[in-house]
Amino acid sequence: MNTIYILLFIVCLILQSQAVDFNSTLVQLHVIVRHGDRTTASVLQPYSKLIQEKTTCIHYGKERQCEKGQLTTKGTQQLFEFGTRLKRQYELSPHHIQKLESTNFNRTKNSLYALLQGIDQRIFDYTRFKEDVEIVNYVYPNPSVEPRLNDVITKVKKSEQWANIDKEYGHLKKILFQFFKPLNEQHWEWNEFPGFIYFYDLFNCMKLYNVSILEDHKFILNDDIITKTTYAAEKEWITYLSDESYKHYAMNPLVTSLMKRVRKAKKSTSLKTYILSTHDTTITPLLNYLGLQTFYHGDFPPYAANIIIEIHQHHQNLYLKFKYMEEEVDAPYYCALGNHPKYCSFKQF
Repeated sequence: MNTIYILLFIVCLILQSQAVDFNSTLVQLHVIVRHGDRTTASVLQPYSKLIQEKTTCIHYGKERQCEKGQLTTKGTQQLFEFGTRLKRQYELSPHHIQKLESTNFNRTKNSLYALLQGIDQRIFDYTRFKEDVEIVNYVYPNPSVEPRLNDVITKVKKSEQWANIDKEYGHLKKILFQFFKPLNEQHWEWNEFPGFIYFYDLFNCMKLYNVSILEDHKFILNDDIITKTTYAAEKEWITYLSDESYKHYAMNPLVTSLMKRVRKAKKSTSLKTYILSTHDTTITPLLNYLGLQTFYHGDFPPYAANIIIEIHQHHQNLYLKFKYMEEEVDAPYYCALGNHPKYCSFKQF
């Protein structure tokens, strides 16, 4: 019996040591956001052109003719509204912003500009924005930025998981290739099928903007093909994400930068905010890398999807709190406080 009391006493001490007075101070805010709604990034003409003609695009606050992969008017509104919600929730103002970062794509830079307009429309004119934003392509995980990903992608495509995708969706692959081949100016061979992710983007944009298949292409695009293509693309994506090397090469530079900034948080005298405008191919691996994938099941994040990381300080200790799509989520198991699962100890992170 004495042994049981001793064990209970030890458990109580552990829980007390993990307890945090949440009158702590929010000292840093890290916002990682996907760009807003865009036209398709597909090179397949004439469909990408038809989509561009169906909508309007925004370039630093001004409407212009749409091009491939450009931020639309709808996408601008999504980021503007996100900015207004950030301002309201965290009482943000321009002097809280420590750093603005974006990949070197017009859609991400324009998304960041729209977000800032939501925080304070009076301050962020185009000229100042260009001077303040830093281009950081290392957060966009693709082989052109991180060459070692080429070897990882080759390995993944030779894996049993990838073979199972080909087996399950082989018939769909043949259908898509027949659609793809006459439109492809590069004349890729069958063994260079671009992948289901390639078609997922194009087909969903066509559905959104009500673009039909041209009569002379003799291809029927229906909801069943769009749904199956999306499922196959998600399985391809999950296969990449499950590879440890992919996660490491794709996300290590971003997480290293984040950790360096968090270590400086103890010296903060006021809230410092870091905002990164990026892509779904940053959002999804980061969720996986941080160990937050328990609520993420491989579906592609929507436009303007976001991860918010709050850094709280209590005495000399730092704690992280995570949000996905502006909703609080449990901290990763390896650093979560036992009696406060939303908080992560930075010492264990």
